Amino acid sequence: MIVIKFLSYIYFLTIKLRETLWRYDIKYRYLPESYSKIFLLLHMDLFWIKRGFLGYNKCLIPKLENGFSKRFNDKSIWFQSWIGTYHLTSFLNFKGLAELEKVILLSNSALLDQNYWLLSYGVRKPLTQLNIKSLKKVSQESIKGFNQVIYYGEMATQIDDSKYNKFDIKLIHYFSSIVACIYNKVKINPNLLNKDRVNSSKRNINLFGYFSVIELPGNKYLLTYVCGDLEKRDKLNNELLKVISNLDIRN
Repeated sequence: MIVIKFLSYIYFLTIKLRETLWRYDIKYRYLPESYSKIFLLLHMDLFWIKRGFLGYNKCLIPKLENGFSKRFNDKSIWFQSWIGTYHLTSFLNFKGLAELEKVILLSNSALLDQNYWLLSYGVRKPLTQLNIKSLKKVSQESIKGFNQVIYYGEMATQIDDSKYNKFDIKLIHYFSSIVACIYNKVKINPNLLNKDRVNSSKRNINLFGYFSVIELPGNKYLLTYVCGDLEKRDKLNNELLKVISNLDIRN
């Protein structure tokens, strides 16, 4: 475990260096009461580079309840919910593309992220698909001089807490938890990313949510996402919309 903690500290230092070089970050002016304030941080280059992106992910999960995150409790309205921001550097040529086409290309970062997350929880051949017909522009604003567009969208994916998942790479979850706790300066909780003891009887799920795209100089983008179970949209929608509508840029 000493080796894991040492490697976690090195990983943390690389994240801090990257944050410094990136300069820009998202500040959440509103977060739901049921959400943890512990940021999880992941380098995403290996997963994104084939699609033309480099960058990292900085996200949050619902608070722990009875020792486990509500994200893994299928009785909770926060089941499979996420809030976070991708810090993307794009090598794609967006010249001449309509805004919606550009947004769809950028959304590939979320699909790849979800697939690799599911792999670490034992989902075999994960497949996450964006429902392009569901995409709807919600608003367009200017934040500190940068253009922001917000879209609504839905996607079909699998469940990380499903009883059909045959394995769980707990070492990865533990490593990520240590990095998060070093970054947030809190005590390490080994169950931060562990599934609860009652797995979901479902294999698949439809998620809905909102994502904000802020374009920065140098082909950089802040893509903030909020999502939850489509079946619980009536209870979740106002909270998620409030999060995505109350973003600021920290630099």
